Amino acid sequence: MTKEREISEQELPEEKVKKGLPLKKLSIIIAIITSVISLFLLLGIFFTYRNYHKMKETSSSFSEWERKAEEMWTSSEYLTENVRDFAALGEKKYLDRYFSEAQSQTREEALEYMEKEFPGSKMASALKNALNESVSLMQTEYHAMRLKCESMGTDNNVVKAIFADYPDILQVSLSETEASATADQKAKLASTMLYDEAYLSKKQLINNSTHDCLEKLTEELYSRQNAAEGKLFFALIFEFVMIIIFIGLSIFVIVITSNQVFDPLIRTIPYIQNDSPIPVQGAYELRILANTYNTMYESHRKSRLSLKFKADHDALTGVLNRRAFDRVQEAANVGKIAFLMVDIDNFKAVNDNYGHVMGDKVLVELVDLLRNHFRADDSIFRIGGDEFAIVMFGLDETNKDSISEKINDVNAILDARGKEGFPNVTISVGVAFGNLIDNALINKADTALYERKKSGKSGCSFFS
Repeated sequence: MTKEREISEQELPEEKVKKGLPLKKLSIIIAIITSVISLFLLLGIFFTYRNYHKMKETSSSFSEWERKAEEMWTSSEYLTENVRDFAALGEKKYLDRYFSEAQSQTREEALEYMEKEFPGSKMASALKNALNESVSLMQTEYHAMRLKCESMGTDNNVVKAIFADYPDILQVSLSETEASATADQKAKLASTMLYDEAYLSKKQLINNSTHDCLEKLTEELYSRQNAAEGKLFFALIFEFVMIIIFIGLSIFVIVITSNQVFDPLIRTIPYIQNDSPIPVQGAYELRILANTYNTMYESHRKSRLSLKFKADHDALTGVLNRRAFDRVQEAANVGKIAFLMVDIDNFKAVNDNYGHVMGDKVLVELVDLLRNHFRADDSIFRIGGDEFAIVMFGLDETNKDSISEKINDVNAILDARGKEGFPNVTISVGVAFGNLIDNALINKADTALYERKKSGKSGCSFFS
């Protein structure tokens, strides 16, 4: 990570944090949408089941409708069958069966059921027509019964029993011709009446009405099934759409969670491992965490730099201290260097005559002069009260004149300030050249400094 990038991510604008997507709001929105979709999906399943059940119920009901409609025709046929058997055989048991069926209300119950299921429908109307024709046909059948009974003789025990059990037969009036006819003629007339065109025509009307009712029932079945099928199809499509939306929402949640949570967290790990500020990205909550982390990181970094600076620099002058100088001595071969030992001449007299406050000012002033006259890459150390060391990299004995010129310039400025009321001080410097900052090189520079002091101070000597 470049220095510029570190700075840009340490200086986090509030707008950058606000750009993040709030997971809390997103989770609430997703929960609401999921609940709504789930509700619609459940409704779709309910409607699907209801329409399926309705189709099944309609199919099952059709059998009952059909049975009720056929009961009208079956009952009419049963009555006809027994009255014809009685007309042919004259046995009372056939009339017993006839009246038992007639009194069972089978036809009436069938019509009542149809009118209840389909009030005012064509099915009920057709079945009602069939019932009316069947009731009308019974008058003809009663007439035939009376003729048959008359042909058997009114003194006949069977006839007496019939009239006793079914007095309605006696209510039938015979015409003069029928009354004056012989027994055989009456019997034949009774049988003929049950097979003539008028009778068969009424039977056909009953049959047609019943058949018409069945056709209408079939149409109603198809209509209801088609309606239920359409609703079932719509419910299935609705379910399919809801499932697709649900799947889409699930994919969206996975993508947004990955993009806003998991990916930013994964990308943050290398920054933390490298002890660097982390990028502000992802969801709003993660951006707040990243911003807080970076703020703490920057505060911690500045604290460490401050502590490190204080540990390696002189509190008064700001140059490197003895601790830093000791570490430099442990370095490997650093190439060609010029090592300078610097001592302030007459510094003790400054402290004695002017006080330590002025002595500190002299130290600060000297350091400023050294910084102004030496290169930025040169390292200045304060290794004692008024003793300094300077390491100049990349220099050898061919650079003696340049070094001497720098020292002389500094002393010239100090001398000029001494005439202006500043304490009269100068510096003495011992210089040695080498490739390694060790005790041997330091001793050489110290020897050269000693020679300078012995020669009259205020100047620069080189170890030879």
